[in-house]
Amino acid sequence: MKAGSTPLYIAADNRYEDIVSTLIVAGAHINRVGRYGSAPLCIAAEKGHQDIVLALINAGVDISQVDEYRSTLLRIAARNGNEDMVSALINAGDGSTPLSIALENKHHDFVSTLINAGTDINQNNKNGSTPLHAAAIKGHQNIVSTLIRAGVDIHQTDNNGSTPLLVATIEGHEDIISTVIAAGTNIDLGGENGWTPLMVATRNGNYDSLSTLITTGAKINQPNKRGSISLFLAAEKGYKDVVLTLISARVDVNQVDKDGSTPLHIAVEKGHKDIVAILIAAGADINRAGRLGSTPLCIAAKKGYNGIVSTLISAGVDVNQAGDSGWTPLIYAARDRHQDIVVTLINAGVEINKANWGKLSPLYFAASNGHEVMVSTLISAGAHINFAIEVQNMRLINDELTPLCIAGEKGYENIVSALISAGADMNQTGQYGATSLYLAVIYGHQDTVYTLISAGADINQADKDGSTPLFIVAKNGHKDMVLILINAGADINQANKCGWTPLYVAAENDRQDIVSMLVGAGGNVNKASNVNAFEMNIGATPLYIACQKGHNNIVTTLIAAGANVNQPKYNDWTPLHIASKRGHNDTVSILIAAGASDVKGRESSFDFTGNCRPRKKAKLPDDATALYIAAECGRLNIVSMLLNAGADISTANNNDCTPLYAAAKNGHQEIVAKLISAGADVNEADRNGETPLYIAAENGHEDVVSTLTAAGTRIPLCAAVQYGYKDIVSTLVSAGADINQPSEDGSTTLCLAVEKGHKDIVTTLISAGADINLSDENGSTPLYIAARNGHKDIVSTLISAGADVNKADKGGSTPLCIAAEKGHTDILSSLISAGAAINQVSMGIA
Repeated sequence: MKAGSTPLYIAADNRYEDIVSTLIVAGAHINRVGRYGSAPLCIAAEKGHQDIVLALINAGVDISQVDEYRSTLLRIAARNGNEDMVSALINAGDGSTPLSIALENKHHDFVSTLINAGTDINQNNKNGSTPLHAAAIKGHQNIVSTLIRAGVDIHQTDNNGSTPLLVATIEGHEDIISTVIAAGTNIDLGGENGWTPLMVATRNGNYDSLSTLITTGAKINQPNKRGSISLFLAAEKGYKDVVLTLISARVDVNQVDKDGSTPLHIAVEKGHKDIVAILIAAGADINRAGRLGSTPLCIAAKKGYNGIVSTLISAGVDVNQAGDSGWTPLIYAARDRHQDIVVTLINAGVEINKANWGKLSPLYFAASNGHEVMVSTLISAGAHINFAIEVQNMRLINDELTPLCIAGEKGYENIVSALISAGADMNQTGQYGATSLYLAVIYGHQDTVYTLISAGADINQADKDGSTPLFIVAKNGHKDMVLILINAGADINQANKCGWTPLYVAAENDRQDIVSMLVGAGGNVNKASNVNAFEMNIGATPLYIACQKGHNNIVTTLIAAGANVNQPKYNDWTPLHIASKRGHNDTVSILIAAGASDVKGRESSFDFTGNCRPRKKAKLPDDATALYIAAECGRLNIVSMLLNAGADISTANNNDCTPLYAAAKNGHQEIVAKLISAGADVNEADRNGETPLYIAAENGHEDVVSTLTAAGTRIPLCAAVQYGYKDIVSTLVSAGADINQPSEDGSTTLCLAVEKGHKDIVTTLISAGADINLSDENGSTPLYIAARNGHKDIVSTLISAGADVNKADKGGSTPLCIAAEKGHTDILSSLISAGAAINQVSMGIA
């Protein structure tokens, strides 16, 4: 007994009719559903207790109830084949149609009962299937016949577009197929993808159904939505008898689907040799190309079906016909390592050197795949050894390769030897000038490198950028390969088109061991580059680039080998300049110890070796000494080192900017302090007359301003006022700046602050005693300027401080006049309230 069951449910379940009656009379809830969703009527119907079902119906039970599986009472009775109970439920008014359920369970008598009761025999279920579909799927021959006699629609389709004939064919119910055909169904009506019963029978290999459909007139050449006919399906599945039957029925053996394929293409693709032979004998076009250009022979060669290749050749196929992008059968066979097919095609007279559109030859693919036997086969057959090919976008190194190049790149030593023995040109290059040796070197194939060198390959032959094999491996850090090439006599100083030597790129990429090897072998430590489009390092030496990168061990090695520490590049920047700029402290220390100079190359008048003839303001073409650069870039430690080494603190750039100016401009307060302590002139101005304090104030560096003012610099208050630096203004005022001193254009600091609208600075200046009525060169007072520019709050501040509200400029215009002219109503009101003469006439207006 299920938990949660009522006494009425228990009695109905156990067929206790008397107890059921007693409970009903006593008022039991006849529709009460138990915990699991089933009512007494449902369990009675499920168990076949017809007397209890009738008792409940007579008591007024709800016959629309469903059980825990959502099955109606009529469906339950139909599923169990209880004809009497079905009749009782129908008479009681159940509106559901359980015909399909009865069909599925092969209750033939019950089907008749339902039909006689007026059930809709064409009614669809949720999948669109009718009772005839259900009977056809289950193979209920008698029921199918009954439905047909009752007038069922034999052409009605389900949601997938399938007819009863199609579903019967899918299930292989031959008797039903015959019955439905005899009833006059359309035997060529396909499903939603255009699949007809004949196609289904073909796919399933159902020879009997196939024969029945053909005999009754099925269209054997009718395609589905992909353009395939039944022969495609038979060829794909390898159904020999079906293929023969369709051919006997005069099927089109050269029918093309939407991909351009014929049944022969399909049979070859699947490797069905016997089907291929049958189709050829039936007249299949053996040279027909598919949509992508693939012929049956190309497909067979690619798949490795040597037997099919032989069959096609025996049938007279064109062995040289190319497919997509010019790929021949021999190229496919070579690429996919099918040695037997290569031999078969060669014996058939194939053009052995015919390449694809990218000029890739069969020998190239054999060499690329490391197939030694195939390479020998092709060479013996007359393949061109030095056939160069163009490969677009396939490699980073080069776009044009010979078989020897690709074998060298992949390290196939035996193939390299075979090609050399056959006369391969070891120095033949591709589009970017890469030889086989070049490729073997950069990919690290030492044995292949030894083979090529022993055979006489040019170890110094460069690519189109001028880079030799030694250059590339020095750059990439292949130490063992560098040693092999040096021992073989490689030119260690041969530079590329940029003038970079192997030593240069080794130094640039921090290859310490390789630098030592190259220096030991005689590498030129002072050979300079001639161009660098990325960093403009024209004229840079290995030492310069090592200093730029901060590779200190290499810097030490190069200096020990005699590198010129003062050799400049094109703009006369020396290693010391670049090390200072990049902030490489240890590098700078090494250079100073080695005697590096901090002035222009050959015109140097000061060095760090003890010889000192100071010459103030020596210029560099790009404006700076190492000390200037270090100060500008905020390199405090380097500034200290350079000062300790005796660098001239006053040497300025071409704009007369000193190191102190550069540090002040960029806000490097500690460096400013360091330079002041070292004796820098705090008042030395650039060619525009701007001092370090002025530029620091202009850029808002308050800490620098404090440091400079403390050092006694002349105070440029106007710069701080102009740019609104309140704190700097306060600092300068506290330091004793003249707040009423006019600027070069005659403006006072207060006028300037008002002009810019800096209210806080106006307040600061007034509090410090600025003359609030002092005019500029035009006679404009601070109040006049504030009224003109609409600065209401500043107008109020000035009035409160006692500004003369009626003082006119040189044109006779008063603050009230200018406020009226500019339309500043609120300022106008403030001025009037402060006693401005409202009838005073401006000379410029009267």
